[in-house]
Amino acid sequence: MIPTHQLDKANCNEVIVIKLGVSGSEYDYKKPHRHNYFEFFYFKNGGGSHMIDFIEFPIHPNSIHIIGPGQVHQVKRKPYCEGFVLLFELSAIKAPILIENFLFEHSCMNAKELNPTYKLAVGEKVKNVERIENIWKYYQTTNRLNSLSLLNEFYALCIDCMKKRYDKLINVNSDYLCFRKFVSQNYKELKKVKDYAELLKMSDKSLNKLAKKYAGKNASQIIYDQLIMEAKSL
Repeated sequence: MIPTHQLDKANCNEVIVIKLGVSGSEYDYKKPHRHNYFEFFYFKNGGGSHMIDFIEFPIHPNSIHIIGPGQVHQVKRKPYCEGFVLLFELSAIKAPILIENFLFEHSCMNAKELNPTYKLAVGEKVKNVERIENIWKYYQTTNRLNSLSLLNEFYALCIDCMKKRYDKLINVNSDYLCFRKFVSQNYKELKKVKDYAELLKMSDKSLNKLAKKYAGKNASQIIYDQLIMEAKSL
């Protein structure tokens, strides 16, 4: 079974930052795993690959990978690949609603439906490296102003990702996101469309129409896909 790593209760209300150096770090795991929290990777230098939901994504320089709670992943960096990873629960970052919704989408959909990697503009690498280095600096000296400064730099990186996403995609309906969240949390007990329609206070027909619009498949297929994903994890 794929192991699930928990965030220490003492750290649930803060952002944890880990540096991924050329000599490896405490973060590099040899086996696929998942977490009950978010992970936000910034890769300064490229090299290697990142398996997310059983799909291999190349690691590019000046790129960001976002892992939502429950997603299976494994980082396989080349020796020269450097970067940072931020660990956090959504409630800890106190993000503006647009950023919160953007991250929330990554916890609702798998990597096949929503590409979790963002290759940022080459011309903006210096600016982005400065942001992530500032995050590391603020993390190492804890006080209220530094914590706020850390979050501001983090928001800016999220906005860069959002710009790349929303140039191509329309915002996903909130009811559909709620449906996906319910499925990810309850698929072991609830396996029928009507169960989720009741939770969302809508008809089976309306839920299927919603799923068809945003995923190109009916609600029952989404539930089935979640079960298949879990079977792969097992």
